[in-house]
Amino acid sequence: MVATEVKSGRTIRLFGHELTQMTAPPFNTGEDALFVAYFASAEIGCFLALGWEPPARVLDLFTEFRATTNGMAVSHGNGLLGALAFHGLSTMGTDEKTAMRDLVLTGGPWGAAESEAILD
Repeated sequence: MVATEVKSGRTIRLFGHELTQMTAPPFNTGEDALFVAYFASAEIGCFLALGWEPPARVLDLFTEFRATTNGMAVSHGNGLLGALAFHGLSTMGTDEKTAMRDLVLTGGPWGAAESEAILD
């Protein structure tokens, strides 16, 4: 998990074994907080798998992107990388993302350098 609290600027970087030891998310998810994600169902699924209460307020930027581009040809796809490219924002390359996804799917164990690369 990598998360950033916008107000404080704090970045949280936790690996799987650290998350399974927690009984609640390491950030506010109550009524006075907004949880922002891209394709939030993935994050909510993680919350549920960890036994955490899902965030009270969720803004899913995938839904917003699809609403904005509905009926348009989106040259880089509807995923996070495609949405970033659509808006002219920098991103990692698709080859790098695929390599990291494939690394995660091996199930580990991962060394320190691999763990750092996955979080990055």
